[in-house]
Amino acid sequence: MNFRYFVVGVVVGLSGCATGATGGGQDHCGNGTVEKDLGEQCDDGNTIDGDGCSSDCHNEAISETICNDAVDNDNDGKVDCGDDDCDGLLCGENGRLCREHMCVCPGGDGPESNCTDGSDDDCDGQVDCADSDCATDPVCNGDAEGICGDGVDNDTDGQTDCADSDCDGKACGENGRVCRDGSCVCPGGQETETNCSNAQDDDCDGQMDCLDSDCDQSPDCVGQETNCGDGVDNDGDGTTDCADSDCSGRACAANGKECVSGACQCPGGQTTETNCTDNNDDDCDGLIDCSDGDCSANPACVNAETNCSDGVDNDGDGHTDCADSDCVNSPCGSNGRRCQSGVCQCPGGQTSETACADFVDDDCDGTTDCADSDCSMSPSCRETNCSDNVDNDGDGHADCADSDCASMACGPHGLTCQSGSCQCPGGSTELACSDSQDNDCDGDVDCADSDCASSSACVESVCTDGVDNDHDGQTDCADSDCAGLDCGPHGLKCQSGTCQCPGGSTETACSDLQDNDCDGAMDCSDSDCSTDPACSGATTCTPDALFLCGLEGDGSTVGQTNDVQDYSCTTLTESGPEYVYQFLTTTNVTATVDLTNMSSDLDLFAIDDQAGECDPSNCLTDSVGVGDESIVLNPAGAHIYYLSVDGFAGNSGTYHIAATCSGGSGCSASFLVNCGDSDSYQTGLATSTDNVSSYSCASLTEDGPEYTYLFAPSSGSSATVTMSPSGADLDLFVLDWSGGTCAGTNCNTYSAGIGSETVTFSITPGNLYFVVVDGWNGAQGSYTINFTCN
Repeated sequence: MNFRYFVVGVVVGLSGCATGATGGGQDHCGNGTVEKDLGEQCDDGNTIDGDGCSSDCHNEAISETICNDAVDNDNDGKVDCGDDDCDGLLCGENGRLCREHMCVCPGGDGPESNCTDGSDDDCDGQVDCADSDCATDPVCNGDAEGICGDGVDNDTDGQTDCADSDCDGKACGENGRVCRDGSCVCPGGQETETNCSNAQDDDCDGQMDCLDSDCDQSPDCVGQETNCGDGVDNDGDGTTDCADSDCSGRACAANGKECVSGACQCPGGQTTETNCTDNNDDDCDGLIDCSDGDCSANPACVNAETNCSDGVDNDGDGHTDCADSDCVNSPCGSNGRRCQSGVCQCPGGQTSETACADFVDDDCDGTTDCADSDCSMSPSCRETNCSDNVDNDGDGHADCADSDCASMACGPHGLTCQSGSCQCPGGSTELACSDSQDNDCDGDVDCADSDCASSSACVESVCTDGVDNDHDGQTDCADSDCAGLDCGPHGLKCQSGTCQCPGGSTETACSDLQDNDCDGAMDCSDSDCSTDPACSGATTCTPDALFLCGLEGDGSTVGQTNDVQDYSCTTLTESGPEYVYQFLTTTNVTATVDLTNMSSDLDLFAIDDQAGECDPSNCLTDSVGVGDESIVLNPAGAHIYYLSVDGFAGNSGTYHIAATCSGGSGCSASFLVNCGDSDSYQTGLATSTDNVSSYSCASLTEDGPEYTYLFAPSSGSSATVTMSPSGADLDLFVLDWSGGTCAGTNCNTYSAGIGSETVTFSITPGNLYFVVVDGWNGAQGSYTINFTCN
C-alpha cells in the first residue's frame, strides 16, 4: 500500500510539474494578470483565441510591433531586427534602425561624417562639433567659416559669412538662402514669388505660392479661401471654410483634420485609433497609438510604457518615458511635444511657427498659427487683399481699414492704403509730366494726362526738326501744338497741319517791310514787285530810318535829297532837302512828336502810309511855324506814318527829334535793335507799358510792366535772344510783326522760368519782330539782354 501511495504521489507530482512548465491556462492564464515568470506574454482575462491574446496567454500579433524588446511579438520565430517586419523601424537609441536584420546607424558606426549638418551621423548621441570625431574639422577648430549667417568671422581670416569662400553654397539665412558669389541669396536669385502654384518658396521670404503677397493678383490666387478653419468667407464667394471647394484637402483643424467632401474630418474618416503601432494619430484626436485609450487592450500596448511623461518606468523594462522605445513619437509633454531620438521635444526640433494656417502648434510654445507672434507677417494672418471688401484675416477690419494694409495696393494705377482709406500717394493731379509715372493714379501717364496739357514737356517744342518732341504721335506742323509757330525760314508758319507762308505765294505789298511770300526777298527786292508803283519811282519820298515811341535823337537834312517840295496839308513850298522817318505806333496810343534845337527854318510833316507809299499827297498834319515844331497823332490801331523833316525856302540844317507816347492797349516798341546788339534796362520806367498780361503761346499771368524791343535782323536764318534779370522774375516773349500790332495774341515763342531766359527762333533778314520783357505775377526790375543772329 505504501508503494501505491508513493506511486500516486509521484504521478501527481509529475503532473504538477508539467502544468507549471507548459503554462497551462487553468490555474493562472485568463486571470487578467500577466505573469511573465510563468511564461505569459499577455492575459486578457479569458482563454479565447483570435482576440489578440491566445488561449495560452501569448500575443497574437500579425507583425513584429516592437523592434528592440527581444520579444517575438508576432510568434513567427523571429525577434526584433531579425524579423523582416522591422526593416527600417527604430531599434535603438540615437536614431538606430533595422537594416538587413541588424540594428545599425543609418550613417554607419564610423565617425561623424558631416560636422555642419545638425545630425548625429554616427548615432553616438553627439551632434556635429560636440562629437569628438569633429575635433580636427576646420569648422570646429576655427580653420573654416563654420556658420555662414551669424555675423562672426568664425575662422578669423578677415572674411565673414558669405564673404568667406568657405561658405560658398552653404546655408546663410532663413527659408533656403545660400551663399553665392559673396552674397546671401535665394538660390534662383528671385526677389519675388515667380510661380504661384509650384509649392515652392521662390523668393525665400518664408511665404509660399498664394500665401506670399507677391501672388495677391495672380490668377492662381485671386478668389481663394485663405484659411479653411476660421469661420470667415475669405474670398467672398458665399461659401466658408470646408464648404468652399478651394479648401478641398487642406487643413481645417488641429491634429491633421482636413476638408473632405465639404466637411472637416480625419482624412480617412476614422473615429477610433485603427492601428496602434503605426506612429500615427489615426482618429485625429491628438493621441497616438498606445497613448490613445482606443488601444488600451491592444497587445502592442499591454506591458508597454503607458505614460511617457510621468517619470515612471511603467513596464518595468529599465527604460523610463522617452528613453523607452515604446514611447517613440508618443506625447511626452505640453503643447504637442513628442518623444523623438530618446528625448521629449517639439517634432522636428522646430523653434518657430513654421506654418501659419495648419492648426498645429509647430514650435510647441502654446500658441498656434496666427496667435503665435512668429506669424505676425504671414499672409495667412494678414489682410491678404486690400481691395476685395472682404475681412480676409477675420479681425473685424476689411481692406484699408485693417492696419495690415498700410501702404499696400488697394486699387489700380498705384492706389495704396493711407490713413485707413484708399488714396493716391501723389495726390489728385499729375505732378510731373515727364517721369513716366501716373502721379495721380488715374491711368494716364505724363502727357497722356489732361493735367499736363500746358506743360512744356507735352508741347511740340520745335516745329522744324522732324522729331515728335512730346511723344504724342504727331510731328512738327501735324501737331496742333505748332499751330501758328515758325516751321521754316523767312516767316513760314504751321497752318492747317502743314508748313505754309501766311501771306501766300506772292509778295502782296511792296513797301510794308515784310517778306509776304516767305521767299527771302522783301518789297521791291522781290521780282513780284517789279511793276508795283512803290518800286517804279512813283513814290515821292523815301524813308531814311525807323522811328519808335520813346526814341529821340539828333539829325540833319544837310546833304539829303530834295524829292518833295509840296505837301497836301500846307500851301508852303518846302524846297529844302528832307529827312524822312518811318514811324511805327501801336493800338490806341497818343503820340507827340517834337522838333527842337533847329539850326535853320525846318518844318515837320506827318504823312499817312497808304499801300506802303510815302506820298506827300497823303499828308495828315504839319507844324510849319518859326522855332520849335510839334504834332500829335492818335492812331486807332497799329499804324505806320512817315515823319518828314523838310526845309522851308531851301533851308537845311541840324535838329533834335523826340517821340513821346501815352496810353495804348498793347505793347509799344521803344528800342530798335539789330543782330549783335545788347542793352541793360529796367521794366517799369517811363518808356515801359503795362498793357499785356497774357500771351497766346503760354498759360502764364504776366501782369508786371513790359518793355518792348523792335528787332530788325539784317542777316541770319535764326536768332537767339538771352535775357538775364537781376533778381526779379522776368520772362521773355517773341511776337510776330502782324502788320505792326504789338499784342500777346501774336506770340511766336517764349521762355518763362526762374533766372536767365533764352529763346531761339527762325528769322528773315529785313522782317521785324517784337521782343518783350515782361514780369510774372507783377514782377518788375532790371536786366541785360543780348541779340545774336545765327
